[in-house]
Amino acid sequence: MKRISLLASLLVGSFCLHAQYESFFCNNSWTYHIAYYETCYTDEYDPENLGQCTATEAFEFSKTDTAWLDSVLFFKSQYVFLREDTSLGQLFARYQYLDKEYLLCDLSLEEGDTFHFVWPWNMFEVYYHGDMLVDSVRYYSGKKTIYLSCASEYDACPSDYGIPYYNISLRFMEGIGPMYGFYPPTSETSLGILLCLYKDGSLCYMTHEDLGCYQSCSGVEDYPPSLLEIWPNPTKESITLDFSTNTTLEGQVIIRDLSGRICLHQTISGNHSTISLESLSSGMYLLTYMDKESRKITKKFVKE
Repeated sequence: MKRISLLASLLVGSFCLHAQYESFFCNNSWTYHIAYYETCYTDEYDPENLGQCTATEAFEFSKTDTAWLDSVLFFKSQYVFLREDTSLGQLFARYQYLDKEYLLCDLSLEEGDTFHFVWPWNMFEVYYHGDMLVDSVRYYSGKKTIYLSCASEYDACPSDYGIPYYNISLRFMEGIGPMYGFYPPTSETSLGILLCLYKDGSLCYMTHEDLGCYQSCSGVEDYPPSLLEIWPNPTKESITLDFSTNTTLEGQVIIRDLSGRICLHQTISGNHSTISLESLSSGMYLLTYMDKESRKITKKFVKE
C-alpha cells in the first residue's frame, strides 16, 4: 500500500512539474516596451507612416517593487500591477484606479477554446469586451504560443487596434505574455502592442525588426536583401554570414523564432562571420543584422 501511495505521489508530482509554464517574469527585473498610437489632428496623417502619432512607453518591473492588493501580491510599475499563476500560465493585471483584476494571458487554452477578453478604459469602470477563439497552438523551442482571432465581427477585438500596416496577430506566448492588452488605453490611445521584452537587462523578445523597441520614423534606409548571404541554408550546426560590400560592417545579429522570441543575440565585426547554432532547436528562424545607425536586413533560415 505504501508503495502504491508513493507511486501515486510521484506521478502527481511529475504531472504538476510538467504542468508548470515558464514564468512571464524573471529573477530580478524585466521591462516591457509598449507602443500605442494616438488620435491625430492633422491632414498629413498617414496610418502607414511608422512613428506618426505613435508613442512608446517602457514599463519596468522589479522583484523588489511589490504591492499587496486585496491580500494578493503584485509587482508594480507606475500605475500597472501584475501577478502570475505559473501552474496555468495566466497573467493578471490591475490598474491604479480600478478595483478589479483582469486576465491578460492564459496558456492553459487549447485549439477551439474561447478566451473572454476584457478591455479596461482608463480610470473609469467602463470597458469593451469580446470573445476570442483559439485558432492554433504551436510550440517554438518547446515554448507554447497560442494564436487567437475574433469570435465574431461584433466583438471588440484587440487585433482591430494597434499599428496599421503590419497586421500583427493576437497571441499569447509562454515566458513572454500577450501581444495586446498590457497597456490600458485612454480616450485618445489604442490598445498597447508589445514591441520588446527585456529580462535582467537582456533582450529576449522583439515583435518586428522594423518596429524595434521604440517605435519611430527614423527615415533610415535599410540594406538591400542582396547584401547578405547566409549559408548553408538549411543548416545543422552553424551558419556563415557573407556581406557583399567593401565597407567593413559592425553591428548586432538577432535571431528570433517565428513567435518573436530572441534565441541568439550577439555583436559581430567584419564582413564574414560564422555563428554557432548548437543552442537552437530544429525549425525556421529570422536573422536580423542591424548596424549602429539602425540600418538593417532580415533573412530566414532553417535549422534541420
